[in-house]
Amino acid sequence: MSPVRLNVTSTGTLIALTDTRAVVQLAAFQSPNRQTTLTIDRDDAETLHLAARVIRTVPYVPAGASRWQHHVLLEFMNLSPRRAEEIRRLINTRTRAAAASTSALLQPLPHYRTA
Repeated sequence: MSPVRLNVTSTGTLIALTDTRAVVQLAAFQSPNRQTTLTIDRDDAETLHLAARVIRTVPYVPAGASRWQHHVLLEFMNLSPRRAEEIRRLINTRTRAAAASTSALLQPLPHYRTA
């Protein structure tokens, strides 16, 4: 999960990303149909700015926490072919990284001999 910003003022966490939508976790409620800009700081030091519209906000209290958080579903607007390609590259990069870490977890454990 990556840190993200909405309209520079709200900082949150990127939960999910597709070619057309994103889910972010924020402390602040976001009104449906509100237009915003999602900013994703990429691993290669580039920053991706995406025009988006709030589809839905789901408030919840995480386990062990006392403050409300919000899962916010965003739909990207007016994506240029260049931006769409940048999103696909970002998804592919993160998918490969997740697959590599999962693969390492799934490796068989060494057998230990006990006396």
